[in-house]
Amino acid sequence: MRKVSLSINGTRYLDWHSMTVIRSLEHLPWRFEAEVRNGWQDDAKRRIRRGDAVQVKYGEEVLITGYVDEVLADYDAHSHQLTIMGRSKLGDLVDCTASGESSNQQSLAKIAKALCKPFGIEVVDHAKKNKPYVQHVVTAGEGVMDYLEERSRIRGVRLSDSPEGNLHIVDKPQHRSETALVLGRNILSATSQRRAQSLYSNYVILGEFGGLSAGSASQKVQINAEVTDPFVKRHRPLFINTATSVDDEDAATRAEIQKRVHRSRAERHTYTVKGWTQDNGRTWLPGMLVAVRDAYTGVQEDLLIMESRLTLGEDGETSELLMMPKYAVERAPVPEEDNEEFTL
Repeated sequence: MRKVSLSINGTRYLDWHSMTVIRSLEHLPWRFEAEVRNGWQDDAKRRIRRGDAVQVKYGEEVLITGYVDEVLADYDAHSHQLTIMGRSKLGDLVDCTASGESSNQQSLAKIAKALCKPFGIEVVDHAKKNKPYVQHVVTAGEGVMDYLEERSRIRGVRLSDSPEGNLHIVDKPQHRSETALVLGRNILSATSQRRAQSLYSNYVILGEFGGLSAGSASQKVQINAEVTDPFVKRHRPLFINTATSVDDEDAATRAEIQKRVHRSRAERHTYTVKGWTQDNGRTWLPGMLVAVRDAYTGVQEDLLIMESRLTLGEDGETSELLMMPKYAVERAPVPEEDNEEFTL
């Protein structure tokens, strides 16, 4: 069995009583918690300090690269229970604020690289949405990740973590599993949730024209695009006012994406499987498409791993995979002037 370890300051710490590694496509940064219970006199794990650089590994596969956030010790004269908690390098982007800067005509990737460089974080742009913003203004004291998240919504992309602790810009699944999840074969247990509250019969994108300013009394709205969802039988419209002018092609794209995303996010499945790895020996990674064959729910399609929770405990190793239909990762781009509007 390959052992999970923490590599810190050139030392590899093994033999943990329990370990949880949580990697999510949406919730940044990735994080871990490790616990040991034994006699402390000869336990080198006591040398681990908050702020230490750390790599969480499964065998030789890197799961998380980041820093130790917290060390919690519960002890007496003979034994201890030591808990080590940490996050990926992106934790610094979440915690820290910017000094303030502004520029014009820069893309998301260029802005992200400039903000991430002082933290030793690289940016990998898979989406290649290189259209520059009209204006880039990050105010002093604004959260670095908050600002990048705001900018990413405008371009209809997502920011993701990675095993190396670098920031990835994505707009679609990046990996496909060679291992199918099959009820009765490798699925130990499952939960399934399907909701109707976020489903709509019509998705209508409205633009504004006329008047002196958006929201003024003389401002009028017009329908730029509308798509219907035949799955929803009763009248449940969703009108989305862009508060700006928008051309019909962009509006149609936005309406279609809104429908796909709402449909995908109304369905979520959590599968628990034995072990931490697929058949090829690699761990389950968020953003990965997996063929699912679930006779109970009738799911016979590719689902997207939104979050993987790898757990080591008294019952051994298990993986809990939160999954949704593949379009759940999509985002509808919004006009730059409209970036405060809620989007999925």
